[in-house]
Amino acid sequence: MLEGLGDYGCQFQYLELIKMKNRSLFLSILLTIVTCFYSLNARSSCNFNITNVDSFDIDSTKKLIIIGEYHYQRGNYELMYMIFEKALKKNFRVLLYECSHSKAFLINEFIKEENVEFSRRSIFWGEERIFLQKLRLLYKSLSPQDRFVVEGLDIEKESIYSEEAIKYIYNKSIFLNSITVQHFKKFNDFTNGELSGGEKIEWIDAITAISEGIQNNKIVFEKDLGSNYSTINRIIEKLISDYPISKHNLFLSKNAEKLEPREERMFINLIDVYKRHPSAKCFGQFGITHISQVTEWNWGGIKNWESFVARFKKRNQFRDEVTSILIFHDSFFLK
Repeated sequence: MLEGLGDYGCQFQYLELIKMKNRSLFLSILLTIVTCFYSLNARSSCNFNITNVDSFDIDSTKKLIIIGEYHYQRGNYELMYMIFEKALKKNFRVLLYECSHSKAFLINEFIKEENVEFSRRSIFWGEERIFLQKLRLLYKSLSPQDRFVVEGLDIEKESIYSEEAIKYIYNKSIFLNSITVQHFKKFNDFTNGELSGGEKIEWIDAITAISEGIQNNKIVFEKDLGSNYSTINRIIEKLISDYPISKHNLFLSKNAEKLEPREERMFINLIDVYKRHPSAKCFGQFGITHISQVTEWNWGGIKNWESFVARFKKRNQFRDEVTSILIFHDSFFLK
């Protein structure tokens, strides 16, 4: 059992993973990984059945497999890629990502398009960019019916992604109606701080005004933007609904009451994923805060916490088809 990890509702053993051979990012990496299966009517219990990544087998009977990571640890993206490769072979075609809908849209475009151009060249960088480049190669190696999609469950809290997504759609559109051009110009002026006459306007008021303009000219926008009309609508809708959470940085709190709105939104977004992909099997990697399958009295330092996975398991029919996996980097935890 590992010491000094706090009380997570179950006892963790650690299993040393073999060196990841032929991986460009690392000469070697030792990880500790624990597979946790939770009883529906009891406190958390854990079964430990992984000796290394190569021998780890994805359970194809599950509808949802979630990995829990400690953020900013070297190797998180590498491990996610390695296990997602295995998940794909078991028909897990939706990759859940701890990001907003707008960022997920950009990721999907990055994966699908070889020469995709964003206005911000550094929209993806570091290990994440390497991870996405590998996803692109993987995506292109698959037949069309076997390809995957990335879905973001998080709130719209980083405006660079929503701004980039809307600008990207605008720049890709052809033969735009003058009404469409006018509204996109208004959006660009706002995001670039160039509102006419030096007018000061609240961010939420500007976004709401743009939303109303689009709704009032629905036929024009649908014709000009095609399938991307629904994407822009979804992004703007989420920008407005998520604004009270992102404005007060509630997602940074360690207080369950303050974190609850974000977690509930992630749960709602997961339900929406299954509505749009009703037969899908989903695989994802999130911070450990989000993966407990029951309400925990102290999970990740948060008292009386119910993660979006716990909400999902409690409130829908997939109760017995959910698996959570905890990751520990031995270089961080072991002395």
